[in-house]
Amino acid sequence: MTERKTRFEIALKIESKSSESVVKKVNQLKVYLKKNFSKIIKSLTTDNGSEFSDFLGIISDTDTKIYFCHPYASCEKGTNERHNGILRYFIPKGTNIDDYSLKYINNSVNWMNNYPRKILDYKTPIEALKDEFQNEKLLNKILNIQKMVNA
Repeated sequence: MTERKTRFEIALKIESKSSESVVKKVNQLKVYLKKNFSKIIKSLTTDNGSEFSDFLGIISDTDTKIYFCHPYASCEKGTNERHNGILRYFIPKGTNIDDYSLKYINNSVNWMNNYPRKILDYKTPIEALKDEFQNEKLLNKILNIQKMVNA
């Protein structure tokens, strides 16, 4: 998941490429964020993969909106595609994700969130996030999403 404005990345390891696994992981995220879920995750843009077929289960009990890209139109979610490419530096395509520990995945995402971006005026996604969310308690909750949900 990539936050569009700040480019803050969250990579959640799911059990399988099924809608049940996605809903289960998003529900863990909802439990962790509680009432702040819709404040932080205002919308989701997905492809048309079967793992998103239960989109009502994903956004139930939230004010979060969900958008679907047109088939074969990865340009409609360019930031997400770019972040997938960066993540592939750490976890090459075709390798078994089970070979990577949660610590390794979390460290990879931490590196991404601390890498300056031209689009952010050479700020890191974490610095941009701090500018966006002035509430210290909420900011700390966001910064800990990765390790709390991927535990």
